[in-house]
Amino acid sequence: MEPRGNRRDVRAGLTLMQPVKIRRRSPSARLLSATLLVALAGACGSKINEKNFERVQDGMAREDVEAMLGAPTDTKSIGFGGFSGSHATWKAQDGTTITIQFVNGKVASKQLFKSGGASRQK
Repeated sequence: MEPRGNRRDVRAGLTLMQPVKIRRRSPSARLLSATLLVALAGACGSKINEKNFERVQDGMAREDVEAMLGAPTDTKSIGFGGFSGSHATWKAQDGTTITIQFVNGKVASKQLFKSGGASRQK
């Protein structure tokens, strides 16, 4: 038996391909697929997690922290004389929040908050 979509020309000993209809997805099905893919990728690949929280060390430069965690969700800064301080917060979609205090551009303290009320401070 020949595969579906093919026709054998017995006289020439050749198999000729016939066009096969391809069912295309509707635009709404493609949009739903793309949305689910983005949501799953975001849930699996969040940089705001306990592992990266542990990697942040006292004295680490703010640029290094942002390279690891991405741009902060919220920041506040203050400066006085030769002193500068800032407070940066990173929030993940699952409710995990990392808050870091910087003094003169270096990590001074950090906190991790997880959804459900659990927290860690260093």
